Amino acid sequence: YLWLMRTALLTRMRKRLGLSFVMIKLSWALLMLGLATGLAVLLEAPVPNGPALFGFLVLVGWLLTFLMGVLQRIMPFLASMHAAGKGGTPPLLSDLTAEGPLKIHAVCHIAALLTCSAGLLLDAPVFVTVGAAVGLIGSIAFAAFAGLVVIRIGQKNRH
Repeated sequence: YLWLMRTALLTRMRKRLGLSFVMIKLSWALLMLGLATGLAVLLEAPVPNGPALFGFLVLVGWLLTFLMGVLQRIMPFLASMHAAGKGGTPPLLSDLTAEGPLKIHAVCHIAALLTCSAGLLLDAPVFVTVGAAVGLIGSIAFAAFAGLVVIRIGQKNRH
């Protein structure tokens, strides 16, 4: 899978893919890290909180990060296709995408991943709590992005 995705990225027509693909590429790295952690747990290596860290890296690190990257990319696209209607031209994706909330979300998501992972490795619940709070801020920023897509598509439909 990762080899095919690498090949697809190397042969793509569009060279600048934006923040969404930073998240997607990060998710691939976290998938590999999660699988390595799972293997270490299977081999009974001394990984502090290994099973919990494995679950966190695979579910939150890989899956949630991948999903957020895909949603950043597909939500404005689907909204623009919905707004086009019969015979109309769709609005530009850049007109529907709010970069500010996406940047806040990405920074908070990555910070939350690092902080929660450190909390699991160090067996420090306060780190996990702080990471969860930072993740909440990131999720609010992502909700703002989604809300702005809806608001902007509504504005385009009125004109």
